[in-house]
Amino acid sequence: MKRNTKKILYGSILLIALGWSVNYFFNYSIEESELTEISGYLRREPKFDRGKGGCYMELDLDSDQYRYQTDDLSYDALATDDVKSELKTGSQIQILVSKNIGFEEMMNLFVGIKRIYGLKSNKKTFLKLDDYNKGKEDTRYSPLFVWLIFAGLFIYNFLIKKDVL
Repeated sequence: MKRNTKKILYGSILLIALGWSVNYFFNYSIEESELTEISGYLRREPKFDRGKGGCYMELDLDSDQYRYQTDDLSYDALATDDVKSELKTGSQIQILVSKNIGFEEMMNLFVGIKRIYGLKSNKKTFLKLDDYNKGKEDTRYSPLFVWLIFAGLFIYNFLIKKDVL
């Protein structure tokens, strides 16, 4: 591959990685004022599964047609053993979901899914918004680190390293 083609390829990858890292780096925690609480009874027991993005839990309420799912961060913060032992078909629960519809929420709504940011029953809290936000804080520097590695390789390969004839 020619050097100019490599520059374009690596530069494109670097720009894509920059956009990805900026999105995560500046994606701050979610405030409670951005969420709304939905109450209802479970139509069936919580479903635990593994998808492309990692593990998730899915809930169906009798009050509407949506499916409620955790993402990877909220699944990690979720007390899964407590959910499995406490929540059964017909259990009353309260779920925190976003009231603002951003791009990701809009795409999820097309398939009938709403993301869970908080979950509790009358007896116990299984997922707190604070735990979700803490998990988000812990992971937001990883994409920036990946971008710095790509930038370092790009600078070394095309600006510092000279072609050997």
